[in-house]
Amino acid sequence: MKRLLVFSFLILHSGFAQDSLFLRVIVPGRDTIRTSVPRYRVSASTLPGSRAFIADSEAMVYPTGAFAGTFSLRSDTSIHRLLVIGPSGDSLTRDFVFVRPERMRTSPRDTLMIENAMMRPNEDLWLTAGDVLEVRFKGSPGWEATFNLPDVASGIAMRELPPQGPGGLAGIYVGRYVVKPGDAANGVPVEFRLKRSFFSREYAETKAKLWIMPDSLPRTAEVVGRRPFLNVGLGSDRLGGAKLGYLQPGVFVCVTGKESGQYRIRLSEQMEAWLPEDFARLLPVDAPLPTSLTGSPVCRRSAHKSKCHYRGRVRRHLQHKLDHPSADRQGYHQCQMEPGGGRSVPTDHRTETSPALGP
Repeated sequence: MKRLLVFSFLILHSGFAQDSLFLRVIVPGRDTIRTSVPRYRVSASTLPGSRAFIADSEAMVYPTGAFAGTFSLRSDTSIHRLLVIGPSGDSLTRDFVFVRPERMRTSPRDTLMIENAMMRPNEDLWLTAGDVLEVRFKGSPGWEATFNLPDVASGIAMRELPPQGPGGLAGIYVGRYVVKPGDAANGVPVEFRLKRSFFSREYAETKAKLWIMPDSLPRTAEVVGRRPFLNVGLGSDRLGGAKLGYLQPGVFVCVTGKESGQYRIRLSEQMEAWLPEDFARLLPVDAPLPTSLTGSPVCRRSAHKSKCHYRGRVRRHLQHKLDHPSADRQGYHQCQMEPGGGRSVPTDHRTETSPALGP
C-alpha cells in the first residue's frame, strides 16, 4: 500500500513539474551587457503553450517552447525585459541592462585637447632591447604631436592617421620607438605633447607604466595554478584567444617581457608564446635560467658487429619534478641501434639534474 501511495505521489509531482512555468535564457548570457550594436539578439525557451514578450513585443513561441527576437538599443544605458505568461495566467520576467556608449567623434580642432580614449599603452609593459613600443592617442586633428620616454628619449615624432571612410575619426596620432641596448626605465609613463604654436600646447601621459630592464630580463618564472596554458599571441575573442597548449604546474619558463597582463615566454630562439600572469610566479632576478643541454652522441659497434650502441649525455634542469636521492649526478642514455638507421631500443636511461631554482 505504501509503495502504491509513493508511486502515485511521484506521478502527480512529475505532472505538476511538467506544467510549471519556466524561463530559460540562452542569449544574452549575462544580465549586464556592454555592446556597440543597435540591436541585440535574444534566444530563450519556456513552457510550450505560453506567451512570450520581448521588450513589450509578443514573440512567436514554437511547439518546443523556444522563442527568439531582438532588443532595440539606444545610446547610453537601457533596461529591457523578457516576459512569459503561462497557460494558467502565471508569469515570469527577467531584466537585462545594456550599456551602449555613444559613437566616438572627432575632437574639435580649435580647442586643443588630448583625450584618454584610445590612449596606448593602456597596460604596464616590460621591454628589453629590440622590442618595439607602439604608442597612440586621440586629440585635436591637424597639429604637431610628439612623445617622450622619461630617462630614455624625448621629442619622438608622431604622425596623424588619415580618417578611414566617410565619417571616420580624425586626430588619431601614432608613433613607435625601438628599444636600444643600454636603455633603462623604471616604471615611467609615456608623455604626449600636442603643439599648435609656441604658446599653445597640450600635455598628457598614460596611466600605464613602462619598464625597460636590461639587467632584469630575461628571468625565470615557475608555472602555477590550475590548468595553466600558453597563448599564441595577445589577441583575444569571446573564447579567450588562440591557445598554444597547456603546461604542467611546476615547470620553469624564461620570461623576456610583459604586455596586457601576460608574460612573454621564450620557447626557442625563433619561437615565443604568452603566459597569463596569474599562472606565473616570478623567481628572484638572479635565479638561474631554465636550460636544456644535450651532449654529443657516440656510436660504437659491438663485438657481434650487428648492433651499434648509442651513448649520449643529457643534462636538464628538472628541479623537484624527479625524486632522485642525489641532487646532482650524471646520467646517460644508452640504446642499441640497428645498422642502416634501424629502430633504436633503449637499454638504460638516467638523467643529470641540477639543484632546484626555487627561493
